[in-house]
Amino acid sequence: MIFSSKQVVLARLVSLSLCTVLALTVMACSTKTAAANGSDAYDYPVKPGTDAWKALGSHEDMLNACQIPETTLNRMSTAGLVETVLNYPLFGDAWAWNYPQEGFDSVSSGFNGITALFDRKDAGTELLAKYQSLDPMAVNSDWTDLQKGQYEFRILDVEMLLAQTPVVAGLSIQDCQSLVREAIMKYDAGPQDDIIFHESCLWMVARVLDKVKYAPFVEKMSSDIDYRNFVAEGPFGMDSVLKDIYNQAQGYLAGI
Repeated sequence: MIFSSKQVVLARLVSLSLCTVLALTVMACSTKTAAANGSDAYDYPVKPGTDAWKALGSHEDMLNACQIPETTLNRMSTAGLVETVLNYPLFGDAWAWNYPQEGFDSVSSGFNGITALFDRKDAGTELLAKYQSLDPMAVNSDWTDLQKGQYEFRILDVEMLLAQTPVVAGLSIQDCQSLVREAIMKYDAGPQDDIIFHESCLWMVARVLDKVKYAPFVEKMSSDIDYRNFVAEGPFGMDSVLKDIYNQAQGYLAGI
C-alpha cells in the first residue's frame, strides 16, 4: 500500500503526540512519587563538615549560603519542603537558646525555607506524617553516640515545628487528636532520663490542648502563670507543669 505524503505527516504527528502524552504521564507519576516521599527536597550546595563550609567567614555567610532559590521553593512538594527544613544546616541553633520559642524565632527569621513551609496549607498534615514515621525506639545499637543524638534531635525538631502557631492553627480536630496520641506514645516509649525529650514533647502537646480549648487545660491556663509561660516560651525545668500537662493529655485522649 502506498501512502501519500499527507498521510505520512499525519501519522508522524499522531505518533509524536502519543509519545508526548506518554512522556508527560510518566513525568507526572514520577513527580507525584517524589512529592509523596519528599525526595524532591533541596540539596544544600554547601554542607557542614566540608571545606566549602569551613571557608565561610561568618554566620551571615552561612545564612546566605543556605537560602533556597524562590523558584525551587515554589515547585517543591510540601513533603520535600519538610525534609528541606529539617535538613537546614543551622536548625540546631534553635536549641542553643534558654527558651525554645526564642531560639526558633531567631532561626526562622534568617531562613526562607521555614517561611515557605508555614505558607503551605498542608504543612501540619505533612509534619504529622513525618512525626508518626519516627520511632524513638528505632535507634540501632550499632549507631555511634553522634548518630543516636542526631536521630533524637530529628524528633525534637519535628516537635518544635509542630508546636508553632501557624502549624497548630492549620491542624484539624482529627489531626490534633492523632498528634496528642502519637506524642504520648513517644513520651512513654522514649528514654525516661532524657529531660529535653520529654519537655519538647509536652510543649507541643500543651499548644495543641490550647488550640482545641480542652476545658481543664484552659482553666489551668487562666489561673497558673507557670502554665502560660511554658506554653508561650517552652522553658526547661518546670517539672510540676510537665507532669500536669501529661495528665491533661491523658484526660483529653480518654474523652475522645
